[in-house]
Amino acid sequence: MNIHLLSTKFHIPAGRETGVPRQRLLERLNHGLAEQRKISLVSATVGYGKTTLVSDWRRSLGETVSFGWLTLDDKENDPERFLCYWLALFQQMDEAAREPIQMLFTLPQFPPMTLVMDDLLNILADLPTRLVVVLDDFHLIHNPQIHEALDYFLEHVPSQVHLVIITRQDPPFSLARMRARGQMTEIRAYDLRFTAEEAQRCFAQSLKLH
Repeated sequence: MNIHLLSTKFHIPAGRETGVPRQRLLERLNHGLAEQRKISLVSATVGYGKTTLVSDWRRSLGETVSFGWLTLDDKENDPERFLCYWLALFQQMDEAAREPIQMLFTLPQFPPMTLVMDDLLNILADLPTRLVVVLDDFHLIHNPQIHEALDYFLEHVPSQVHLVIITRQDPPFSLARMRARGQMTEIRAYDLRFTAEEAQRCFAQSLKLH
């Protein structure tokens, strides 16, 4: 594959050291991870602190899990480009996955997306490591092939892999089915709004108003 990958798209945002702790939301994310749910969906419009919350969660987890991050843009609507970033993300997360995934990059072209997902799922199923995989700005992905492939991935994902979707609108996955099965943690705009205590802390810390 001849697609050049931009390394900064894998960087985890630093978050804000002076931000307001969102302990109640971090505990909800931790609970979903402990319950081995398939996905955490963080969905709200711009300005609600979605990315900050998840980057703070990553910092709170420390080295207890392997944490990978991919920030998407509209160029990743190309299936081949998306797959290259998607596979490279897992390569960076676990040394044992690096060589078998690299074999997929040696193909002259990728097979259908579900077949690539099958190969990836088989590789991940053999890993002992707990993986948390974040796709940020997922609302920029509109290609139905990619949506279907990720929905297929979630249907068959091994229990040690947890996907986090940060988005301004819900992806067209089988959310109702995962919700009914207790396989999804949801954090939405009404959850991200400050409580009275958090608002008071924000005024005190950020604006120095007591």
